[in-house]
Parts: sequence; structure tokens; C-alpha cells
Amino acid sequence: MALARQESDIYIILISDNDDPVGLSFDRLSFQITLQNKDISIAPEFYGGSSYDETIGAKRLSNLRGFRIGIDLSYNLSKEEVIKRDYDSSGAASPTASTFREMFNEIMSAFRNGTFDGGTKNFVKMIVSVGQSNGSHQEIRNDSANPIGFVPSEMSYRQTYTNQIGRFIPSIKLESEELITQIRTELEGIV
Repeated sequence: MALARQESDIYIILISDNDDPVGLSFDRLSFQITLQNKDISIAPEFYGGSSYDETIGAKRLSNLRGFRIGIDLSYNLSKEEVIKRDYDSSGAASPTASTFREMFNEIMSAFRNGTFDGGTKNFVKMIVSVGQSNGSHQEIRNDSANPIGFVPSEMSYRQTYTNQIGRFIPSIKLESEELITQIRTELEGIV
């Protein structure tokens, strides 16, 4: 299953160790990417690689463990527009225009060095939010309604040249750290 080819917003949110949304103390950095042709997939995962086993009585048993969420972000699929929001402790964000390259480098820094935002914040978790049709956005959550952490399964870039002008073209593939057993409502309308 994949999202329909429509325009939507994806938010990649880097959480620091000082972030406490319950105590209303935020310390995070988010990137809003407007995508035209995105690829968010929900793929089933099976025990032992097989979707079915048979019992001695020839009854078929499902081997489904759950579903893993995958997100494929590419510079060419986006509207080449990224908005960066740096949240202060009160939860207020200052939106600034950014680039796909800056987001790529922040994610690389977070997973390589354990820090982000120029090394000033200690990285704990990366979560993803999906823009809704009403203009709000909803974090992708697990069965117990906690935000799911995501990790990059592949990050690559290439440099292309046209008329002696170089262009940085990154590709980021993210996978959920945990499985979900059911597809939650925030994903139902777009999968």
C-alpha cells in the first residue's frame, strides 16, 4: 500500500533529551517538507519470512507479526521547499526557510554524533508527523498511542551538473523502529 499521488506535508521532528511535552517544556527541531509525489508505505512483516504456515490438519495459520512504516523522501519528489522550526522551551517555534540539504545534514549529525542544531542539543529520538486535510498534522503513533521513533535505513546523495552548475540531490529512506499491529486513523485516509 502507498499514498495516493497528491500534495501533502511531512514533518520530521528531532527530539532532544530536554524535551518534555507532558510538562509543556519543548526542545526540538522540526522540518516541514511539502511533497508532491511521496512514498509512505506500510509493509507487513512475517515470522520466518512466510505469510502462512500449515498445521498438521492442513489448517492455514497467519504468520503476520505487524506492519512496519517506511518513508521515502527525495529532493526530486518535494516542491523543493523546506520550513525549519526551532522550538524554544515554551513551545513557540520560529519558522525559517530552509533547504533539503540542511535537513539531510541535521539528520546525519543526529545519528552520527548524537547532537543536532549545530551540536547544541543532545539527540534522543526522531518522529514523523503527517499533514492532515484540515491543515493540522498528526504524529505517527503506535498501538499504545505513543509517537513511533524512526531511523534512516538509507541516506544517499549525488551531485549532478547542468551547464557547469552543481546540484545536490539527496534521498532519505526512514523506517519505523517498531511494528504496529493495526493501521491507525491518521494513516487510514492516505494509505
